[in-house]
Amino acid sequence: MKKKDSLLLAENKEIEDVSRFPAQTEEYNELFREWRCREDNLFAFSGKLRQSNYTYVDGIGVQTNGGAKREETALKNLCLLTMSVMILYALIENVLVLPLMMILEKSSVEISYSFNDKIAYGNQYAVLGVTAFESILKLVIPAVLMRIRLKMPVKAACPMKIRRGWYTWAAIFVLCAAFSAVSIPRLFFPVGAFAANNIGMSYQVTSYMNGWCRTVYMIFELVSVPALMEFLFHGALFQSMRQFGTVFAILFTAVLNMAMMHNPESSAAIFITSAIAGWGVWKSGSLITGIIVHAEARILGYIMFMCSELPEVGGIQAQALCIFIMLVTGIVCFLIMQLFGKKKLIITTNDTFLSVKEKISIVSWNGPLLLVWIVCLLLMIIEIAM
Repeated sequence: MKKKDSLLLAENKEIEDVSRFPAQTEEYNELFREWRCREDNLFAFSGKLRQSNYTYVDGIGVQTNGGAKREETALKNLCLLTMSVMILYALIENVLVLPLMMILEKSSVEISYSFNDKIAYGNQYAVLGVTAFESILKLVIPAVLMRIRLKMPVKAACPMKIRRGWYTWAAIFVLCAAFSAVSIPRLFFPVGAFAANNIGMSYQVTSYMNGWCRTVYMIFELVSVPALMEFLFHGALFQSMRQFGTVFAILFTAVLNMAMMHNPESSAAIFITSAIAGWGVWKSGSLITGIIVHAEARILGYIMFMCSELPEVGGIQAQALCIFIMLVTGIVCFLIMQLFGKKKLIITTNDTFLSVKEKISIVSWNGPLLLVWIVCLLLMIIEIAM
């Protein structure tokens, strides 16, 4: 660490007491502190509690720039960056796929695209290519732009090594129980798409595929897409947002993930999945946990979808029986782990200058992210109407 940064940390009480977060390594904590202390970092804040900086502005006088003001500025800057990448995500998903479709049609490839279902139909190889192209484009480009703008070290933005495996398994079993619980209403209100369906990526397109094409499609949807989404939502975005409170960061990314999917039928499942993934990423110290949890949610959703097509078992819907087995399995396995592991599930969040109410105001209606919420709401209304 540079001498200037060392003096800053020695003279100013850090907002976050890193010793209270044993899931992370000293290397991670050091990299995160250095990132926050960079003078050119517009997305971070640090300093003493109740400390004020005074700046003389010509013609105005002495201005006070307290800790709350610095935190507010950093949060709004981060919200502005988030708005930019999420709008880009929406554009790629809903508009930029059109040029590729036009090129394929001009090349006499049998393919069409339903903007109502967000599904491509036609030649199975063309469908596979369009699906992969759209997913990679809308997830990778925003994630890369986020990393470039934040300038966060890779090991701080995307920690990969699992430090506490107990929490990875705990997240898996908690997700199994929670995902099953939020899927129960589907038994009484059947819908066309199953829970946690990624908008524009319906598994129903595999109904006419065969051979390796279906296998590749399923692997891509169940493994590759969860990994890409976790790098976007729980990579640099989650790690940078965590300075405003770990619990706040988990809930923020969960709400953002749910909004960007704008799928009313799956909102609860998407929120639960993202929240548990964020909790698991932080407690285990690895982004791998989030990828596993996200992939698990998609696999569970696919199993439930397949069970909905099966006949009743002893007068009970196969899907209902599947949900019940998953729910009991998740609860029992987690209780067994908790009985022998006795780990703390709560997250001790860090202190910040702004109150929770003030932060909620900034990320909802009193900041640049308001545009994202409006766009997502319009897309949801269009989807329901169509």
